[in-house]
Amino acid sequence: MGAPMSVRRRIVQGIGANGFGQAVTILIQLASVPILINAWGLDLYGEWVILSAIPSYLTLSDVGLTTIAGNQLALLAETRDERRMSAIYQSAWALVTLLSCAVLVPVVATIWLTEPARLLGLTRITGTTLDLALLLLFLHVAMSIQTGILQLPFRATKENPFSVALVNAIRLLEWSAATAVVLLGGTVVDMALAFLAVRTLGNAGMWAILRRRASVLRLGIADARPRIMRELLRPSLASMGFPLGLAFTLQGFVLLIGSVVGAGGVALFSVYRTFARVPIQVATSVNQAVWPELSYAFGANDAPKAAQLVRKMLQFGAISSAGAVLVAFLLGERVIDWWVSKALEHSPRLLIVLMLTTLVHVCWQPLWVAQIATNRHTRFAFWFVTISALSLVPGWLLLEDFDLNGAGYAILLSECLLATAAVVTFKRSFRVASP
Repeated sequence: MGAPMSVRRRIVQGIGANGFGQAVTILIQLASVPILINAWGLDLYGEWVILSAIPSYLTLSDVGLTTIAGNQLALLAETRDERRMSAIYQSAWALVTLLSCAVLVPVVATIWLTEPARLLGLTRITGTTLDLALLLLFLHVAMSIQTGILQLPFRATKENPFSVALVNAIRLLEWSAATAVVLLGGTVVDMALAFLAVRTLGNAGMWAILRRRASVLRLGIADARPRIMRELLRPSLASMGFPLGLAFTLQGFVLLIGSVVGAGGVALFSVYRTFARVPIQVATSVNQAVWPELSYAFGANDAPKAAQLVRKMLQFGAISSAGAVLVAFLLGERVIDWWVSKALEHSPRLLIVLMLTTLVHVCWQPLWVAQIATNRHTRFAFWFVTISALSLVPGWLLLEDFDLNGAGYAILLSECLLATAAVVTFKRSFRVASP
């Protein structure tokens, strides 16, 4: 990318690691749909999609602390201030763990004391099965948050590609185990338990690797400081807008469609959106590899290098995504039918609209990466969560009038607004005439 060889090598390794991660994501998304539909049927699969969407909200308890701490450690990578780095790491771990427990305990208690099946419109997953599945899924998300904390020492030593590959290997193993359980006739509870067991073992393995490498960044509270917690919390609260906004646009629309259209509508919409988001996964694999390099460049006060990296991300994203979207337009419904091993009752207009949302998203994503990697994301975070949350309003109204197509229209509108916000906030944050 025109950067020094050491930077280029890390980016290439990062692209490889993130590419592996996106390949795992695509495999999981593409393979899970036909496997679960054929093993459980369309209705039970739709209810599983609704159920598994709920625990993702626990990730909000991280309030962006892992992201901000990782950026701070990367910014300090050149100075190697080990005391400051250890204080940041342990302060982040203590605060993340405390917040996760504070959210997990009352949420789980609420699940066991209420009847979530009626609220969610579930008829196949009910009673004790529902309670146990939700508990296990929430615990799995809590362990996944700890995985993020265990990745941070690798970010500080510029070994981010290795940690990304390691985490994605854990993801692949846990999905493989859960899929094997389903193919052997397992229930939703068995599947959730498989996810939790493998994630726990994976975290233990990461901890052992860090101990063996004698990393100066270790779990604990000896170096944690309330002052540093406050310093991390302020920008972290702003970055919380990103997972919150994603929860609105991803899981939020799943729950909205489930309540208005039903589980069958959720299943078709999930199939289409999974297919349409494949080009986003490709662009993300590159942008995430550049992310830490932007932090290193900014920490070294090398603005020209940071600007060059942003331009390269935009160029790659525009070219690759346009080609991928074109291929998706041409293949369309035939590939989907082959993928899910069923002849679905298609909605061509919905598929086209969702592909357009993909194209818009990939074009503004590099501008977001530049802002979050340098902790200059406050303005865009506000607009991101605001636009994402408000998108559910036209989503609900349009679903009533246009059925599933209405959800696509609402998502496309929100992506166009997000693109505008990304350009404006990028220019203000970096004081440039154009990206």
